[in-house]
Amino acid sequence: MNDNLEKFYEFFQQESFWFYSVIKSQLYLLKSEEDEVSTLNSPELSNFDTPYSNFLLENNITEQERLVLMLAVIPHIQPDLIDFLLMENITTLGRFQETSVANFIPSGYTILFLLAENPQDTGKSYFQNYSTIKKLVDKGYISFEKNASNISSSSLLNGKLIISDEILHLITSNEPFLPKYSEDFPATLYTTEENWDDLILPERTTFYLQDISAWMRNYNTIVQDPTFKKFTKGMKFLLHGEPGTGKSISVALFGKDFGKPVYRIDLSQVVSKWVGETSKNIGKIFDIARNKDWILFFDEGDALFGKRTENNSANDRYGNQEIAYLLQRIEDHKGIIFMATNKLPNMDKAFVRRFNVRVPFPIPDANTRYDIWCEAFKDLELGNVNFEYFAAKVDNTGASIRSFARYCKIWMLEKNMQNLDHDEVAGLLQTHLEHEGKIWSPNR
Repeated sequence: MNDNLEKFYEFFQQESFWFYSVIKSQLYLLKSEEDEVSTLNSPELSNFDTPYSNFLLENNITEQERLVLMLAVIPHIQPDLIDFLLMENITTLGRFQETSVANFIPSGYTILFLLAENPQDTGKSYFQNYSTIKKLVDKGYISFEKNASNISSSSLLNGKLIISDEILHLITSNEPFLPKYSEDFPATLYTTEENWDDLILPERTTFYLQDISAWMRNYNTIVQDPTFKKFTKGMKFLLHGEPGTGKSISVALFGKDFGKPVYRIDLSQVVSKWVGETSKNIGKIFDIARNKDWILFFDEGDALFGKRTENNSANDRYGNQEIAYLLQRIEDHKGIIFMATNKLPNMDKAFVRRFNVRVPFPIPDANTRYDIWCEAFKDLELGNVNFEYFAAKVDNTGASIRSFARYCKIWMLEKNMQNLDHDEVAGLLQTHLEHEGKIWSPNR
């Protein structure tokens, strides 16, 4: 067993012992028997260094909340720990009836029993502990699932207690929670091996990107300031400009700089032709990303947040309602959102105003293109190649130039060439631009 797993197992074992002592003590109190179990003290979180203990510490999870999370986790990891409750025919224990499962399955009512000052009075426990339960539900840490026998019940607590994928992952894998692409979370982790030095941008764009860095470095300080706290709800940044000008790579670099996972949203899976489905899909993303220290990256944001129409047809009304819903979800999100678009005029103006920083990514001018050419080709063996000529004559983006550099390298390997001269580069450039749908002819 490696050191990390050993530390994790030690913490989870102590957390389990503590949880067991509490629930056993509650049972004796419920039965008015002498308390034969000494309730242990909860493990001191600062004495451990595991993803789960750190999660509890960083999110200020209270002892009561820790007990609820353990109650939800135990059926997955150590179900026999609470199976002694099956011996007791007491409805107060709140066993969820599931015929296919032999173990004790807790419900919301089991929480009331676990947290009650007096286990014989769970009605009072409801009023004392409802806020604790609601907090865990609102944060997405737990939920309640009903079956056919109680689907009509209006009581939230009548459902089966469900632990979130995040908490279960933290405990079972002992690793930070980073969800994989799925129907419920149509987003992929977006990373880059490049650095800011590899990205040559116009001076004005760089200036605005420094604004974003300032926001991200100082945001946590700002939200603690009573003067600004009520005006601040998350960070929203808009990057706009032609494709290939550096928008996406900039987002990945911010994630790299600040140690935050960047999730790139797959809009093809989010936008739906069916009424209400787009809102539902986007809602799933925000629900999972709630309270996470992630960056959500919406590429081609104009596909989601186009201008609202003034027509009064049913489709237009539904479309406007969806845009309004999406605006509200983004406004309420307390994390970091980046949005990129190459069609800024098509975006809803009210939405654009909500961004803290708006960064233009123009097509690079000749001087900037020259710097990009030099950087992109610095590792290739070249003859007398005039980059100033190509920078002045070909109005292309940084992504196009870097792609062309790779094309040249592949060509040199394929033809076993030691270097390329100016005319050879020009000929290859003509072919490469044709692949991009552009017509250009070299002319010295």
